[in-house]
Amino acid sequence: MARTNNPSNFKVKYNGLWEYCKNTQQKRNCALGLSGYSVSTYNPNSLIQINLNADTSSYYDFNRLKLFHNHDTTNFELLINNSEAVCKVSENDSLGYTAYELNRHYKELTLRFKKTDSIQNHFTIYGISFENDDPGIIYNSVGVNGAKLSSYLRCNLFSRHLTALNPDLIIISLGTNDGYTRKLNSELYKENYEQLLKMIEQASPGAAILLTVPNDSYLYRRYINRNTEKMRSIIFDLARDNYYGVWDFYTIMGGLNSSYAWQLNGLMNSDKIHFNRKGYLFKGDLFFNAFLKAYENHITNRLNSEFQKQ
Repeated sequence: MARTNNPSNFKVKYNGLWEYCKNTQQKRNCALGLSGYSVSTYNPNSLIQINLNADTSSYYDFNRLKLFHNHDTTNFELLINNSEAVCKVSENDSLGYTAYELNRHYKELTLRFKKTDSIQNHFTIYGISFENDDPGIIYNSVGVNGAKLSSYLRCNLFSRHLTALNPDLIIISLGTNDGYTRKLNSELYKENYEQLLKMIEQASPGAAILLTVPNDSYLYRRYINRNTEKMRSIIFDLARDNYYGVWDFYTIMGGLNSSYAWQLNGLMNSDKIHFNRKGYLFKGDLFFNAFLKAYENHITNRLNSEFQKQ
């Protein structure tokens, strides 16, 4: 709906006219939240259908959801699935969402709109969190093509939405677009990163934060990009000063000009910036294995510490 990439595990269908806004559109003056996107309709006959299991390799259902949207008297009335689906509705105007408890687990979501008053003229959605009571983790992902650190600083509802999700761990993977320039303004990059981290810490003070170093890349398909080394140094400085974790993917890749080798080995596109499917899956595996190893080390160290106290 917002003219962006969509994961394969869910599909979205919609009708009616929708207007989108994203945080990379510097000349647009629209409210945005954690996702960096918004979609708005001015037609009460519009409809959205989301199938969470479009990819048969995965399965997910939900019996609760948080819908992040604008809150005022000009909103259309929202109808979810069918008239019997919703058991309880809780509005949280301060954090910008409405929570819905459903009568059973669903695999699909249908949003319809209804005009019940003459002053109602639109509905704006900033994001949806699908939730259930299953054991495990709830993983929320946000990302905007072409976004920089400054793009998220323009999201005036960012902090509210992050507080609403109440995360235990926040992983930040930004910087490639900031470094796509002939001359990196290191001071501005660090200042923007510090501002974003301050927003995150204020919105979610109990969460652990993990920073990731961007991958090696080329400028304009031709030139080796040395900006990533500078950004890596800044990221490590921020991590040391604030006790954050770091996943140094730049060094794992092989450092400067390693994107050329990854492209030769069929893991990156010819632009030597973006990975192909095989490369992204490999990167995901590398991160996941590193995360599990770090967690196992943490558990082992804690057990050893408790044993020594005894």
